[in-house]
Amino acid sequence: MHPLTVPTEFWEREDVLRALKARDFKALFLLLRRWVGASQLRIAVTTGLTPARVGSIMRGDHAVEKFELIERIADGLGMPDRCRLVVGLAPRAGATQVAAGESAVLEPPKRIAAPVSGEVLPEMSEPVETPASILARVKGRSKSPVDDVLLDAIDLYIDDVVARYEQDGPRVLAPDVVDQRRWIEPLLTTWARPQLRHRLIVAAAQLSALLSYMAVNLGRFGTARAYAVEAFQLADYADDNDLRAWIRGTQSFTEYYAGDYRAAARYAADGRRYAGRGPQAVRLAVNGEARAYGRLGDRRAVEVAVGEAYDLLAGFAPEPGMSSCISFGLYSEARVAANAATAYLALGATDEVLRHADRCRDIVDQSASRWSKSLVRLDMADALVRAPAPRADIEQAMELAREAMRACDGHRIESIEQRTRGFLGSLQRWSRHRGVKDFVDEARAWLDRSDGV
Repeated sequence: MHPLTVPTEFWEREDVLRALKARDFKALFLLLRRWVGASQLRIAVTTGLTPARVGSIMRGDHAVEKFELIERIADGLGMPDRCRLVVGLAPRAGATQVAAGESAVLEPPKRIAAPVSGEVLPEMSEPVETPASILARVKGRSKSPVDDVLLDAIDLYIDDVVARYEQDGPRVLAPDVVDQRRWIEPLLTTWARPQLRHRLIVAAAQLSALLSYMAVNLGRFGTARAYAVEAFQLADYADDNDLRAWIRGTQSFTEYYAGDYRAAARYAADGRRYAGRGPQAVRLAVNGEARAYGRLGDRRAVEVAVGEAYDLLAGFAPEPGMSSCISFGLYSEARVAANAATAYLALGATDEVLRHADRCRDIVDQSASRWSKSLVRLDMADALVRAPAPRADIEQAMELAREAMRACDGHRIESIEQRTRGFLGSLQRWSRHRGVKDFVDEARAWLDRSDGV
């Protein structure tokens, strides 16, 4: 069997670059199978590994960590220099220049000796480390199980997860968040000064709350509910109303995508008891109550909840741009508008959907939130096909849906898959329209395809 020839465009894909940056060779091999059609045996022949070893890596049973093995795989696959630099390897030609227009942070790394074992390791291909890497060092140096420095590092780690969430997604971030949450658990029973103990409990609650939200995006509703119960228990121990309100919002979010809209509305309403007129009340009103009432067909309740969200928002300093969907802070106006559009979509209120979507679309498109770009487009597309016959624009709707699929290709989450299926359901009434059948086949194939990571 001939070795695999990997096309140049494979190495330029965003999902491939993410896998390389994370040194996730399971993901890389699965992407080779998906995009290049490479079998387990073909990858083995190309890299010089045994088929059993390749299978073990593809199942996640064996992590590729040794420098020599990484180099062997890169050489076998003909990995271009830019990608070799991303995984910490020197260019094959030993060049010190990167391709024109590329960042200087991709200069070839030097090899340095590890301080204890003497194992030769590559330097980072990034100019600085992540908060997770720094947190690991702080853990190792802390003289007591819990101190202010350690808690500061944990807080920075949580902020970093929130900031990176819409770029990296739950598949990349959740495993490390799980590790950090497990590491904190025994510390909760360790003696510490009351202030430190309170901060530690809040951090544990936030990590469990983030994992609840991530589990929803992965379609794991039972796990999401369990994490939320744990997070709420810890928020009670800390007597933190803002955190209680955020968790109730995430429980509402869970039930909304699980299809229990009455439970979603109840969780949001209970969350508002804790939120008062604080920043979490905005999220609870528009993401929780308004969207749930939209699914329940209660237009009056949707209008009240959307109006309250905007009124509450006016009482705070504006949050610029598109706030992170997983932020513990205030929703931005653009995110409020995007959620309002979704609430009105369930009512079939086409004009309101497009009005709120227009209010946020430019900001969404300038943001790094690929999910928001997809979801806003899918709401607009659905509104256009639900409009009365003279006003329906099927061609524009299908183009918007295609843009939505491209925006998050290789990076899908549960909400996008549900919204895409909803659009296909709305499109059924136009099945005889030119191009609809081809689009439906294309979208179903896209939904059936695994992201591979």
